[in-house]
Amino acid sequence: AIERFLASQRFQELEKYRLEDSDWDTLDLYRRVLEVPHAFQQKLSAEKTPTLSGAIPSFEAIIA
Repeated sequence: AIERFLASQRFQELEKYRLEDSDWDTLDLYRRVLEVPHAFQQKLSAEKTPTLSGAIPSFEAIIA
């Protein structure tokens, strides 16, 4: 879909922003790294009343 979009005459000026394979690999690495704090935040925000007894073990799991 991206290739077809960039091939359009209307969007030729966007060609300079095309991502190389290494750029996609870097973005995937960022996504995997950010999954950890995201999961932590989701777990705590899903609780009605987060407590230290639940937050501290979760935080320790992140830094381990």
